[in-house]
Amino acid sequence: MLAGLASVGSSWPASPTPLTVKVSLTGTIQLCWYNWTAWNFETYNVSIIEANFTAAIPPVIAPAQYNNATFEGYARVDQTSIGFFGDIQVNATSPEFRVSFIVPNDWPKVPIGTLEACGTVEATITKTTLPILQYTMVHLVGPVTKYGNENATGWINADGMITNVTQTAKAHVFWMPTPKITPGPTPKSTNFTYSFYAAGLINASTVSLNHTGYDFYVNGTWKVYNVTFTYSGQHFDECKENVTVVAQNATGDLAVSSLNFTVSIKGFNDVNGSVWLLKIYHSTIPEWNLEGDITGPYGRPQGRVDLYDLVAVAKHIGETPGLQQGSYANNMQEVEQYDVNFDFQINIYSLVTVASEMGS
Repeated sequence: MLAGLASVGSSWPASPTPLTVKVSLTGTIQLCWYNWTAWNFETYNVSIIEANFTAAIPPVIAPAQYNNATFEGYARVDQTSIGFFGDIQVNATSPEFRVSFIVPNDWPKVPIGTLEACGTVEATITKTTLPILQYTMVHLVGPVTKYGNENATGWINADGMITNVTQTAKAHVFWMPTPKITPGPTPKSTNFTYSFYAAGLINASTVSLNHTGYDFYVNGTWKVYNVTFTYSGQHFDECKENVTVVAQNATGDLAVSSLNFTVSIKGFNDVNGSVWLLKIYHSTIPEWNLEGDITGPYGRPQGRVDLYDLVAVAKHIGETPGLQQGSYANNMQEVEQYDVNFDFQINIYSLVTVASEMGS
């Protein structure tokens, strides 16, 4: 009989009931990223002035101010925000606890995508009478079909995280009216431009399921860009990208009903499309959905990251909006579907993100 095994009829001790607390966090978190162009690791220091959120902690951690707590996890960076997800340890002997918080992206040199994150922070933990947190996670993807009354092409990717006391969301949508040009090879001597809109959710004021008849609803402020790619050269090997902010802090909402979605942003026509995946599940820890889940055996996301996703991105590596294998292409939906880092092109960073999530 091996020592240490539980005897028949015995049971493992019950895990202590976690406490829901308020956490105020300040400090510097280092982001690490492998630069595939320079073939070396790069680091960026992000100063968190203040992040306030709720968390579930083990009851052995006393509410107090901890000046040398550590954070370790990852960050998901887009044009408007940085979402941090990982574990905090208040001292060398305390257990870790899972946290999730979002700060504005005020660091333009930080690359878009998923980065490793770690650092020493000051964490102030205070008591609260809030109940134990339960997380409801929402994931939405699908193609754009209309912009106002015009046929359009594009893609939406949105996530929501709802608890009994807090709510947050992130969303990106890219769209353009369907070009009047007939897709096909463009003469080598012809230069052309390809323009589209991109919008990112900055702050969410309402994130809700079954909200006034909608299956999923998000209201908040958005940042809208006009993005133009200009191609020239005999083989279109000269490419210039110009990104212009056309709306800052514009109010708007995302509404999902009957497998259709509408994004309404003040100053713009409605962006409409169909829902290819609306995934809703419950969790006891905060965690955003996987960015690499972009396709499956039937051409649609299936709730996990596998070889279908990796092969799909690999097939489109090197594509940019409007250009596919050296020829003009109305490829807005494909580019934004497989551009998992939201940097407006399908590159090695997109492939690495998918590869890092394989099997999840």
